[in-house]
Amino acid sequence: MRPEATDGDQPALSASAGLLATSSEALPMAAVDSGPDDSSAIKDSGLRLRFARIAGAGVLIVAAAAASTLAICGPQQSTEAIRYLATGFGAAGQPTAASRELYEQIKLLDDGYWYLPTYDCKHASQPAAPQDVGPFPDLECKARCNQMPSCTGFIHGHRMGNPYCWLRKQILLYKCQRMKGWEEGAHDAVYIKQAPFPQVPSHQPVLEFYMYRATGAGMFDPVSLGQVNTANLAGVVWYLQNEITTVYSSAPRCPYRFNISQLHRFKIKMRVPDEILNQTGMHFGPRFAYDQGKCEGRCFPGNKCTGEADCALIYDRFGFILGCNRFDQKWPFPDMDTPTPDGVWYSLPLEGRCDGEPTGTKDCIWSYEHAGMLELSDLEKRENATAPCCNGICSSFWHKVTDYWTSKWRIERIGETFQKKYPELPELESPKCDFEPDKVYASDPWPREDPWNR
Repeated sequence: MRPEATDGDQPALSASAGLLATSSEALPMAAVDSGPDDSSAIKDSGLRLRFARIAGAGVLIVAAAAASTLAICGPQQSTEAIRYLATGFGAAGQPTAASRELYEQIKLLDDGYWYLPTYDCKHASQPAAPQDVGPFPDLECKARCNQMPSCTGFIHGHRMGNPYCWLRKQILLYKCQRMKGWEEGAHDAVYIKQAPFPQVPSHQPVLEFYMYRATGAGMFDPVSLGQVNTANLAGVVWYLQNEITTVYSSAPRCPYRFNISQLHRFKIKMRVPDEILNQTGMHFGPRFAYDQGKCEGRCFPGNKCTGEADCALIYDRFGFILGCNRFDQKWPFPDMDTPTPDGVWYSLPLEGRCDGEPTGTKDCIWSYEHAGMLELSDLEKRENATAPCCNGICSSFWHKVTDYWTSKWRIERIGETFQKKYPELPELESPKCDFEPDKVYASDPWPREDPWNR
């Protein structure tokens, strides 16, 4: 079992657990046609392609959004019924050769356009205006497209040796054809406006609750919270008694793993974007694992993680939402019974953090205040014993780590100690971790790899 984060100064909760390939079953409103190469072509005219960049990899995910009245690839993103679907995936959930080629070709430019070179899309598009063509270089095409509300992109190519552009209100990428032997810069290229996440404040109330994180002395700066995993009190107690003070609930450890000696508490304020509630009815997204600030996706037993692409698509779809998983779900980890069944683990994307009252926009979903710290040694000194001993303290505080009632006693004792040490801070009730995997991962063919053994 390997920790989710081994950054030295901020060890996170641990877990012993591409490109998106979602089957058509996850998108019932789409008509899907299986071709001779076993690829799936989206036929529903209400589906528009979106893209999410995989951080640091230069690879893109192609996804689709349901929008019954909007054109494919339009910038006016419908937020009422977004569904994601990777184009050109076969029945086995794996990308076809054609879809892989498209993924490798498409790029996000600095000016907010997606760029796909050497593809012929004129037969798979609709004009943006009666006079939709002109002898313009690509920069002029972008300027004209930006000024035209109906323009969602354009095709840039050559006519009679001169640069030419065709402004389009609809581009069906799955119908575009790769022109073999064509050269980038010399033949047709597709430019599509990036669909922005709506920066509209949420109408949802602000939720306040506590999270906890175990660290070593002097190894964590409370000001820098983000790109990490945290827990509720039951979740952090199981982490401490299963991996830090013992060797996976068996023999005692000394010194403690990662030299952890402190337990920090944070008061979280969270305002959920309307998008995730409208689409799923949930307040939280999936709990991703962070390792040294890098999102490794969902990590399952055996350190099998879905990778940064999983994170990128969820954050593009819903904003930088907090993720969670309940221990009683046994998904993705821990996947077994624990003595703390009320445990919850969280993920905190730094990009969604802001100061003060969160607005619920993509980059202002949560804020926090440091709400106290306990030394593990102070808890242990209150329970004197002859063994086990560590760091000069012999204590029974971490005994019977597989027992439900003893674990419950530990949770209550830590909660009481925080309350006595910080009586000015309120007691807060945590919102339910309501993330349900089937609402987002009805089909889940994401490749799972060990990020620590690539």
